[in-house]
Amino acid sequence: PMWQDGGLFTPDRIVPDATVAILGQNPGENEERGRRITQYDGPGRYTTTETEPQPFTGPTGWAMEHQLMPEAGLQRDDVSYMNALRCRWRGGNTLPPAKILKEALAHCRQYDALPDSTMLVVATGGPAMQAATGCTGPVGDWRGYMLPWAPVWPLEAPRPPARDIYTPTQAERRVFVTYHVAFIAEAPWLRPVAMRDWQKVSQILKGAWPKPLPMMLSYPPPRWPLKCSWDTEFNDDFMFRYSMAWDSPSGSLVHVVERADSYGNPPKVEPGSVIIMQNAEADLSFMEQILGKVDVRVEDTMYAHSVLWSDLDHDLNFGGSLYASINRWKHLVTSNPRVYSAGDAVGTLDWWKGMEAEFQRDPRSQWVYQHCLLPQLQVIRKARAKGIKVNHARIGPAFKELEHVMTVERLKAQAWAGYPINLDSPPQVARWLYDIEDIGARKKGR
Repeated sequence: PMWQDGGLFTPDRIVPDATVAILGQNPGENEERGRRITQYDGPGRYTTTETEPQPFTGPTGWAMEHQLMPEAGLQRDDVSYMNALRCRWRGGNTLPPAKILKEALAHCRQYDALPDSTMLVVATGGPAMQAATGCTGPVGDWRGYMLPWAPVWPLEAPRPPARDIYTPTQAERRVFVTYHVAFIAEAPWLRPVAMRDWQKVSQILKGAWPKPLPMMLSYPPPRWPLKCSWDTEFNDDFMFRYSMAWDSPSGSLVHVVERADSYGNPPKVEPGSVIIMQNAEADLSFMEQILGKVDVRVEDTMYAHSVLWSDLDHDLNFGGSLYASINRWKHLVTSNPRVYSAGDAVGTLDWWKGMEAEFQRDPRSQWVYQHCLLPQLQVIRKARAKGIKVNHARIGPAFKELEHVMTVERLKAQAWAGYPINLDSPPQVARWLYDIEDIGARKKGR
């Protein structure tokens, strides 16, 4: 055993001249025993062949090789494989407790074997991220983003906080963080997110992502752009900064304007201009303080994303991980607040561009967004300002009607599935939609 209560040692698989390495968290039984899956028909139903003990030869490796790596244009022989932990905790698949995990990562560390040609390490899951970067935060914070390659002994002091957006060059080794494949199996509604992450791997290798933050200006635009994003920083009802991003003829620009510089002669706004916000309920009143009552069209990335992807998170860190042209910026809220504000504006604008493209492929969702969700914005603002009238006599019958509708739909779902599926259980619904109906499958030509 390599460390206390460890299993059998599983060596890394290093490919000379590989540009990509995939870092997992720990080997499974197949990896430990030297069995590689050659045909997979479902959990526990697969065919194996003998191979050298190495990472990613079990169900996780099969799913990665056949479902995710093709999104990046990669094949198994193109990459190196490693595990943050190189043996199985007590001979099983469960990870050790946090304190022992740090000691185990320190003992198993052996990343100097990577060839000099390896410029990108794809860290799958939290232990892999911690081993490759020293970052111990939630993996969800960094999924879809990059960190510097900095494998450290986990027992060392934590690294100082970042003070700028990390934008690496093609000549430096860096780490891209994504979900562990086994986690996707437990949360199949996140499969499209994982596929998007692996598509981004291809962009990274081509040098197309991430892009640097656009030029940051500290003053308002003399003339309001016809289309821009808008974001504010405020305490209670006091706005102390706003940021906006837009595409000018000479390139993308972002303005980060402090409160003292935001008043005076307001920029002229053309009627029908489009202003994009993330959670417009919070920011719209501040926009009116700056511009007054103007004839603009407000779009909301949070509303749009909730229609298109109701099962996913709708905060800006998550949306930015899928659509932003820049690397993560949300961790800079205290260390570099102006860049943080600029990132919010750029991320919101990029997110909306993604929503526009997806609405073109799904016009029915666009109709729901435009006619059902977006009109609620003014209703909610009015309700917050003046309150909302409630017909108390109608509440009881309305609840009964809703319960009846829910019962009917539940019975329909159970009849369709052929067993008493629980619609209140996301795993049961996800299993039916993704594993049985296979709604997430990418059809050729679609």
